[in-house]
Amino acid sequence: VDGTINGFGSIEITKPGLHKFILKEDLSDKDKSIDYDENPIEISVNAIDNKDGTLTVESPTYSRDTFTNKVKKGTLMIEKQVNNIIKDDLFEFKVKLLDKDGNPLKGTFKYTSNKDDLTRDIENGSIINLRAGEVISITGVPDGSLYEVEEINISKDYKLSDSKDTKGVINNSKISKALFINSYNLNGIYQIKAKKELSGRALKD
Repeated sequence: VDGTINGFGSIEITKPGLHKFILKEDLSDKDKSIDYDENPIEISVNAIDNKDGTLTVESPTYSRDTFTNKVKKGTLMIEKQVNNIIKDDLFEFKVKLLDKDGNPLKGTFKYTSNKDDLTRDIENGSIINLRAGEVISITGVPDGSLYEVEEINISKDYKLSDSKDTKGVINNSKISKALFINSYNLNGIYQIKAKKELSGRALKD
């Protein structure tokens, strides 16, 4: 969150000369999902003696003027495996990305695939296609976010035989991974056709 922090109060200067102050952010109650800027800001203030019992305080100078805190980011991987594969089909997945309160995450995120060198965009509610053996990596997802991945519109030629971690929480310290395993349905009917012959005499019914 960007913003201006007020309420530091006034500092009384009673002596002429250069005065230096150190400003630090209070980290006693840290949010674990935020990477805090722990570098202090140095403030310099010069006070001039007016020789009449008063001081003129010049405008302060700052070593920098902003504490830059960053939301920690995590990665979500989605992997597709297929048993008994005999053709290169596409499989559809719906991806939900929510904040810790269950509200849709705003904006888009980048993802890559092990099948090519392209970078694509994804957002909450996006539908993506994966092939057998494909793994995608969605990066830059805020730490603590919720995810839910669902395989949809499964062809009658396949069945979902197993899945793991299709819902979870994004953690910046490790990669979250949703795995889907499908099996190709090998069941079918084949009508056997053959002809019988008898050599030496006529074949009786």
